[in-house]
Amino acid sequence: MNKKIVSLLCVVFSLIAASCIKDPIPVPSNPTAPATGILVSVNDSAAYTCREFADAVGNCAMFSSLGEEMGAVSNLITPAIRTLVSARQPILDAHFANILGRGSRQNRQWQLETYSFTYNTISAQGEPIVLSGRVTFPNNTIDSITHVVEGISIYNHPTLFGMHSAPSESFTLGSMRALYNEAVIETDLQGFGIDHDVHIIAPICFQAHGRQIMDCAMAALEVMQRHNVALDSAGHTTNWGTSHGTASTLAFAKHYDVYATEQQRNALRLEASYVGEGPVDIAAELVYAAQNPEEKILTVDFMAGISTLSKQQLHGYSSSDLLAPTIYETKVSNFDDTVRLIDALLFGYVDPRAFVAINSLGFDTMPFMASDMYDANGNIDLDNAKTQVLVQILREQGNWDNWTPQTEIYLSHDIDDDFVPYPVFYNLYRSLHSLAPDKVHMFTPRTRLVANNPIADNIGTHMVLAAEAMVISVMAREPHDVAHFLKSVE
Repeated sequence: MNKKIVSLLCVVFSLIAASCIKDPIPVPSNPTAPATGILVSVNDSAAYTCREFADAVGNCAMFSSLGEEMGAVSNLITPAIRTLVSARQPILDAHFANILGRGSRQNRQWQLETYSFTYNTISAQGEPIVLSGRVTFPNNTIDSITHVVEGISIYNHPTLFGMHSAPSESFTLGSMRALYNEAVIETDLQGFGIDHDVHIIAPICFQAHGRQIMDCAMAALEVMQRHNVALDSAGHTTNWGTSHGTASTLAFAKHYDVYATEQQRNALRLEASYVGEGPVDIAAELVYAAQNPEEKILTVDFMAGISTLSKQQLHGYSSSDLLAPTIYETKVSNFDDTVRLIDALLFGYVDPRAFVAINSLGFDTMPFMASDMYDANGNIDLDNAKTQVLVQILREQGNWDNWTPQTEIYLSHDIDDDFVPYPVFYNLYRSLHSLAPDKVHMFTPRTRLVANNPIADNIGTHMVLAAEAMVISVMAREPHDVAHFLKSVE
């Protein structure tokens, strides 16, 4: 094991935790409690032709600034962009020529418009928070004519590209779904976008994500209304997410089924979700890692999220009770520098090889849990009282209980994923499928992208598989179309 890397990781974790410990914050019991004035501001806007927009997405920061090895992932993505543009531009040209009464495509009067905005919602800690998002849609250039989009796509971003993953700051591949004559709504997860310098990321707080995504969608609808864009009366919403966006996608589907108001249902009309290649049950991941130490699973997903939670949410414990004492040895003087250091190590923000290093350290699993939560062999002790509390905390944050899916859900996960154990993902599928067998479906990639793949060898199989899931989430017209790219799982 590289001791230098281990020491550096300990410093990073210390910076995270010291930044995030807060006084207990009351958690609202009603996740549908209204926020005051959902839309706060519309920050910037831009208009593109179809080709210009494709170039902007292909050259966005998330692909271009992460170094040669990480940037190689874009080799899987660029062909999808080109194919989608080639297939969709003539269709959209004809569509707008028809509704605008213009016979000549050369006089095409339509464009792809994108707006970033901020909105009010509730944080993972249960307090009011302002987050950011983006909405992208095709629109005509004649103000007196309302443009009707055929559908809405809610696209939940991954964290593969660190802070460049924030849709409000950089185009995402998901925004290309606007070429289907759809409005694409994307929220920045807590700790991203405008919230970058306010909170550490909260990747485990899935229940909060559902509410935040709903509020983002309602704010985006207001932006659309201001620009004379409306959802077709026969249209519907689809819900997409890959990598860390998978749990966010499930969280929104659950929030819609359980908590959505009649107004929200009428406005969105959610029909189906695609959940591809990501962590969906962090508590089960921890238990699986403890029960299978030989697999040496390094689960960093929950670390920052634990640090963001209040003492009430931690069952009376503080973060320092559950995490290694070495985490608290370094004090933070500059929050922004701390976040950038975390980006560099956990997300390859500066050096993509850091991602490889973390995944190859050879840890059994969590090197940052309190020492008394391990047994004599250095493995996680599931019988330890604090470990049991930690598992319960994770279950509460990623809780899929008391939910029978009412809309279609299509899941996909590859057995070769080196970051999220396949059995954990499959067990969640079985659980949801048992409750709604006609609604929940699971697939796995047909092709073996990671076999003898130099990109996978250099940066880990999860990066390649998540990139493939991103491509699928754009190329599939509807979630059920993922069947063209995948094979069903028995």
